Parts: sequence; C-alpha cells; structure tokens
Amino acid sequence: MSANGQIGTLIDLTERLTEVMAREVEHLRAMRSSEIATLQEEKARLAAAYAGAFETVRQNPAAVTDAEPRLRGVLKEATASLQATVEDNVRAITAAKALNERLIRALSAAVAETLMPVAAYTSTGGTAPPASAAGRVSLAVDNRI
Repeated sequence: MSANGQIGTLIDLTERLTEVMAREVEHLRAMRSSEIATLQEEKARLAAAYAGAFETVRQNPAAVTDAEPRLRGVLKEATASLQATVEDNVRAITAAKALNERLIRALSAAVAETLMPVAAYTSTGGTAPPASAAGRVSLAVDNRI
C-alpha cells in the first residue's frame, strides 16, 4: 500500500473512532449510560483496526514522510481531535461512575435504614430485643456502568 494509502486509512480510522467516542460522551453526559452498550462493539472494532494501522505506520516512518503534506496535516488534526475526545471520554466515564457509586451508596443506605431494628418497650419499661433477621432482605449491587 502506498504512503498516501496508509495515511489515508489511518486518517479514516482515527476520524471514525473519534466519532464513536464522541457519541459515547454525549450519551454519558445526557445520563443515558445504558445506550453506550450499543457503541461498544463498534468502538472495540475501530480501536483494534486503528491500533493495527497505527502500528503499520509506526513500523514504516517513510509512510508519513512520503505522504502528501495535505494528508500529513489532516492526520495531525485528526489525531489531535481523537486525543481531545479520548480525554473527554475519560472525564465522562469517570463522572458517570462517580454518580453511579453515589447513587448506589444512597440506595444502600436507604435500604439499610428501612431494615434497622426498631427498639420497642416492654410492659415493664425495658427494651425488647430486636426482631429476628428472618424478615430481612439481602441486597446485591452491580456497580458496572
């Protein structure tokens, strides 16, 4: 494949990966984290293809130097855009994870509060022992985004 072809492929993959990650960020910011699952297969496929194309170009530095100057400029811009989108993606995922963890803690605390034994007084003025744990409910939480 020619230098222009290798760089063109890398540019295409970079732009497509950037687009998918930007959509993922939009979903996360709109608090629609359940909708990012539909993007994961495409994101993984593009990331693998990008890594392969990047490695091909890295092993053949002449691909960059021999490519048309216009293509080198487009590649530079596409790479900068991808880097910015990756940083946005990391921030959005971190924020969504923190929000989910706070929500899980609040939910767990609310459930625990409803299950706390209530002290009752006996006819002699003492406190009765807490009720048995037979009526308690177990709660398991999956904290994946």
